This record gives sequence, structure tokens and C-alpha cells, in this order.
Amino acid sequence: QLMALAGTRLADIKKARSHIMGLGQCRNFLRAHGIDSVTAADTAGAAREVAELGDPSVAAIAPRLAAEV
Repeated sequence: QLMALAGTRLADIKKARSHIMGLGQCRNFLRAHGIDSVTAADTAGAAREVAELGDPSVAAIAPRLAAEV
């Protein structure tokens, strides 16, 4: 799942944070949309960082459950 702040459009996203494995699995999608990869320690942490940053240009690649926490 690509997670961002509510109301964010795909075109607004410039960076995606996630664990290295998640970034690797999504590399073609990220490249196709011009989104830079940022490595995080884990997917839940990446989702938390996105929520705390409050920046619509940053998203996370994480399981849906991480968005609910």
C-alpha cells in the first residue's frame, strides 16, 4: 500500500519511505512515477514518519494495518 496524507494526489508525492524490501518490490512503480526512495528501519515506522511529518510530498509503503495504528 502506498500511504499518504488524506487528500494527497499521486502527482503530489515526491518521496516514498519504507523498509528496503518494500522499496525493492515497488521500484518499478516508483520509478515510473518519478518518486524517490527513502529507506526506513521498518514499514510501520515509515508510516508513522509520514503522519508526523505532515508533508503531502512524502508517502510510505506499508501494510494497510500500519495506517490504522
